[in-house]
Formats: sequence, structure tokens, C-alpha cells
Amino acid sequence: MAVEVYRNRTRRLWSVRECGRVIGHAPAIALIGVTLRASEAARIRCLRSGARDVHA
Repeated sequence: MAVEVYRNRTRRLWSVRECGRVIGHAPAIALIGVTLRASEAARIRCLRSGARDVHA
């Protein structure tokens, strides 16, 4: 089952999304077989501003 996981800053939990729909929240997540993807636009913005940023 492939899902997307991201940190929900409002709830202060991890949100788990499948097919574009949030299916749950969790205080902790263990990831197996992960593929990390970073936005190229976010990477360039980070380089341009010189500020450290999380963009993965």
C-alpha cells in the first residue's frame, strides 16, 4: 500500500494520505521502503534565500 505522509503542523501529528485523501493521523510513524522526493522549486528557493528550509 503506497501512501503519502506529511507533518500536519495544526494538529501536531503525522497525516497519512492515500489517493489524495487523508485516511488517518498518528503521533509517530515508522517508514519502510521509503522514496523521498523534494520539490525542485523549493530547493531553488532555499538556495536563493540562503535560509535553511525543509523542502523534502
